[in-house]
Amino acid sequence: MTLENLVGRSLEKVPIDASSILKLLQAAEKSLLDSKVEMLSNDSRFSTTAIGFGQGSIRTLPYRHRSSLG
Repeated sequence: MTLENLVGRSLEKVPIDASSILKLLQAAEKSLLDSKVEMLSNDSRFSTTAIGFGQGSIRTLPYRHRSSLG
């Protein structure tokens, strides 16, 4: 099964625009910088790093989950 097969079921196809990607990359960069704060627990630092990578990669494909539609 491909992502295209899920369009209309659980995914919606959305356009990718440079402004949205830039905002997500800036948020990812902030999360990755936050993950270097030594006062945070290792669990928090790991979680913040994972969030940063997720934010940076989430809009590389033109799909989003249908429940996120307003």
